Amino acid sequence: MGGVWLITFNAVFMALNHLLAAVGIARYRHKYGGFGIVKHIIVPAIVVGALITFIVFSIYPAPPPPITYAPYAAFIWIALGIVAYYIEKRRRPETIAKLGLFSV
Repeated sequence: MGGVWLITFNAVFMALNHLLAAVGIARYRHKYGGFGIVKHIIVPAIVVGALITFIVFSIYPAPPPPITYAPYAAFIWIALGIVAYYIEKRRRPETIAKLGLFSV
C-alpha cells in the first residue's frame, strides 16, 4: 500500500508543479516579451483545466485510507516550498535573484 501512496503523492505533486508552470510561463512571457495568445494563454488554460480535473478526481470520490492523504500531503509540500521561497527571498534576496542562473 505504501507504493500506491507514493505513486499517488507523486502524481498529484507533479500535476501541481505543471499547473504552476503553466501559469508561470504566461506571466514570464508577458513580462519579458515573446508573448503569444495561443501559446501562452489558450494552451496553458487547457492544461490548467485538465490538471485541475485530475486533482479534483484524485480527491473526490475519496480513495481508501491511507491513499486519501496523498493529495493533501502534496498540497502541503507545495505550500511549504512556497513559504520557504518567500522566507529565503526576504532574508537573502541576492540568492533568490541568482535562481536559474547556472553554468554546466
